[in-house]
Amino acid sequence: MRRAVVVPLLLFAALGCDRCAGPTAHERARIQEHLGVEPPAELVPVGARFEGVTLVGVEPIPAATAPGAPFDVVFHFEVSSPLPKGARAFTHLLDEQGQLLVNADGAGVVRELHPPDRWAPGERVRDVITIRPPPEHRGPTTLRFGFHRDGARLPVEDGDRTHVDLRGPRVGTLPPRDALPRLEVHRAEGIVLDGRLDEPAWKDAPSTQAFRHTLSGAVTRVSAEAKVLWDDEHLYFAVVVGDDDLRTPFTQRDDPLWEADVVELFLDPSGRGVDYLELQVSPRGVIFDTHYERRRVPRPIGHADFDSRMEAAVDLRGTLDDSREDQGYTVEAKVPFAALATRNARATRPSPGDEWRANFYVIDVGKRRGTAVAWSPPLVPDFHFPPRFGRLVFLD
Repeated sequence: MRRAVVVPLLLFAALGCDRCAGPTAHERARIQEHLGVEPPAELVPVGARFEGVTLVGVEPIPAATAPGAPFDVVFHFEVSSPLPKGARAFTHLLDEQGQLLVNADGAGVVRELHPPDRWAPGERVRDVITIRPPPEHRGPTTLRFGFHRDGARLPVEDGDRTHVDLRGPRVGTLPPRDALPRLEVHRAEGIVLDGRLDEPAWKDAPSTQAFRHTLSGAVTRVSAEAKVLWDDEHLYFAVVVGDDDLRTPFTQRDDPLWEADVVELFLDPSGRGVDYLELQVSPRGVIFDTHYERRRVPRPIGHADFDSRMEAAVDLRGTLDDSREDQGYTVEAKVPFAALATRNARATRPSPGDEWRANFYVIDVGKRRGTAVAWSPPLVPDFHFPPRFGRLVFLD
């Protein structure tokens, strides 16, 4: 069950609101969404205290991004005492030489409608800003954060500094192809879909490494790994997920399963990033399937009338949609090769030695804000990123 701490807003007039009329009801509702939010488990700790405000940490920042592509930075603060009147936050994106690329000081709902000098003791503040690197920039970046007032920066209490530097994304470069994960796909025999994976073929099948955060590539609280098998007729896949709070309200095929706990497989038989499939299975065993002619085309969800003829079974280690603690679930599924035909590609069955591209994802809505992990982290804010799909190698 997701939990949030509800913290009432102080009366803005009592703090000397810059706008005499104060925020509107709609603006107050927008502010409230950013207060009392419990940080996610994978928060990157910072622990820098600026007078009465502590920057507890930041949510994982993308390891890489495309030139000119926006990315979000999410700060989490705890307030023990008010900052001086007029105090404001600054956030700068810097290049390798420390030169300014982007000034994002006023970005985001919090900085616009509920700036730091209005933060009240006891508040937890979630500050979300969006930064777009210059399209001409390539290379590493640094994010510099701090507070300022009347042209002077507020000091960090634990040392002789007035700011905190964080690793920003590398712009315009991605890890080389050799860094992509590779999984051997062995032949299957005697597979019965029940979610238990107790057949010898599954026990002997190679496993992926533990999935990692889709943006940062870091290990998270969500544990997941996958295996793949094949025979003359089907591709089989299994994903074992550790999850202490199983959540999914969806019951109908092709419901928006990605809005809750789910396992996803993106499958690209050609390896060219075209005519790829998206297959999803929820902990309830509900299926979503679609295919795309190329990256995210057609929008918004591909050819949703596509039928992969996928069958799936789920073994739950817990109970859905209640407050009791769970252990996780296992998805076991098979897809007939004959169903992989799309509008532009014929159905095909691999031969020994063939290589397909694929990626696995797990979304966990969790007790806190949702977390997404991947076999091959795309390192950009989009699951639909074929250049980062891993490699499935079919063996006899």
